[in-house]
Amino acid sequence: GEQAIKYSQYDGNRWSIEKVDTIGRTERYFTISLSHSPSDEPAIAYFDNNSLDLMYATRTEGVWNVEKITSNSSFLSVANYYTPSLAHYSDGSPIIAYHDISALPITSLNVAEKKNNDWQISIIDRGQSDSTGAYTSLDLDPSGNPGIAYFYNKDYNLRFAKRESNSWKIQTADSERQTGVYNSLDFKPDGSPAISYKDYGTNSDLRYAVYQNNNWDI
Repeated sequence: GEQAIKYSQYDGNRWSIEKVDTIGRTERYFTISLSHSPSDEPAIAYFDNNSLDLMYATRTEGVWNVEKITSNSSFLSVANYYTPSLAHYSDGSPIIAYHDISALPITSLNVAEKKNNDWQISIIDRGQSDSTGAYTSLDLDPSGNPGIAYFYNKDYNLRFAKRESNSWKIQTADSERQTGVYNSLDFKPDGSPAISYKDYGTNSDLRYAVYQNNNWDI
C-alpha cells in the first residue's frame, strides 16, 4: 500500500492519529519536521516519496492543508539525505531549511520562507557534490535569527550558517574529515549555537560543538 504522513497528539487520556497526506510507495525514506506556530497549530515539512517535491502541511480548525513549495529531482542515490527542518518566526510565518538537488551535479543548502502568501527560496551554500547541504538542522536564536547546521560534502565536514543583518554568514564548525552528519542544532539562552552530530569515519563518535569566545569548541 501507499505510505502516508501522519500526526499524533496526546490529550491527557489517549493518543489521536490523523492522516495528513499520502506520499506514494517507495523504498526511499525521508525524515519529516514538525513545528507548532505561536497559535499552537501544527505544521509539517516533508518530501513526497515519488516526486521528491518539498511539501508543507498545516492544520487549521481541524483541517489539514497541503501545498507544494518547490520541485526537486527523482535522483535515487541521494534520496536518503533529504532532511528538511522547519521552524516558525514569532509572527507565525514558517521557515524551512532543506537539501536541494534540482541542479545536479551542483547541490545546495536552501531556505524556503513564506512571506505575503508566497514562498521565497534562497540558496545559502552550494557545492559540486551529491550531498552538500544535507542533514540540515534549523533553529532560531533568542532574537529570532535563523541558524542552520549541515553537512558540506566537498570537504566532508560540519558547517554552520546564520543570518545576520539580512545576509548569511557561513562557518566551518568542525573541519575534521568525515564528520557532520545527523546534526541537531540548538541555541543556548545566551544565543550561542550548540550542535550535536556524528563522526561517520573510523570512530563513529557522537560529537558536541559549541561556539564560544569566537571559536568552536569540540
